[in-house]
Amino acid sequence: MDIQLLKIKRSILLDEDISPVLINTKDIEGKAKINKKKIKYKTPIKWEKEETKLLIEGINTYGLSNWSQILQSYNFPQYRFFYT
Repeated sequence: MDIQLLKIKRSILLDEDISPVLINTKDIEGKAKINKKKIKYKTPIKWEKEETKLLIEGINTYGLSNWSQILQSYNFPQYRFFYT
């Protein structure tokens, strides 16, 4: 049986044969692969002049932090909503 060394927190090495805790290397390798998945982002869409005017008018009417109320009160395109 090969002695397999596992790296934990980059500084501590554990030997499977002398470790008091059973170590399942398949679980560790599987978790590492899960964490390496790339995050996909949507391509940003530039604001049109009319949308910008509506946004400024909404901020003047409802205040800076009332985004959902501004979004519902004005006729923004569907792609400006977070949910589809």
